[in-house]
Amino acid sequence: MTASTGHGTLRRVAASLAVISAFVHAAMLRQHVDRFAVVLLVLALTCLGCAVMLWRSSGPGEWTAMAMLNVVMLTTHVLWPAVQPGMDHTNHLQNHYQSGSLTLMHAALALAVVETLLAVAGLFGALLGEQREITGKDAACPGRVYR
Repeated sequence: MTASTGHGTLRRVAASLAVISAFVHAAMLRQHVDRFAVVLLVLALTCLGCAVMLWRSSGPGEWTAMAMLNVVMLTTHVLWPAVQPGMDHTNHLQNHYQSGSLTLMHAALALAVVETLLAVAGLFGALLGEQREITGKDAACPGRVYR
């Protein structure tokens, strides 16, 4: 497997995970008829947009966008209870657990972590590829020259 083949596979896996994330967010919509439903819809559409972007190309900009979006999603989830101080967290978790959305929430969070790691790996690979094109040398193997 060449570096470019591996990079293409990485971006297709990342794009596929973004599509799965979109479906997970869409599945959570059926449990929400409040303003949170709008947030879930925006997240699902954002995941689909990211998937399309990565499927077409995978430069540093695409990988950076994917990493940033996932970091924002993870941060938002961590900070959400602080923004909603009146929410009884125990009852909220119990209701989500009974409705099945807690499992979907965990799936969305796990996907966001995996996607963030893939995005960092893809960004690293894209930057190494650009450096290789500019200098004709591989940063990982300084003595090796590519022509």
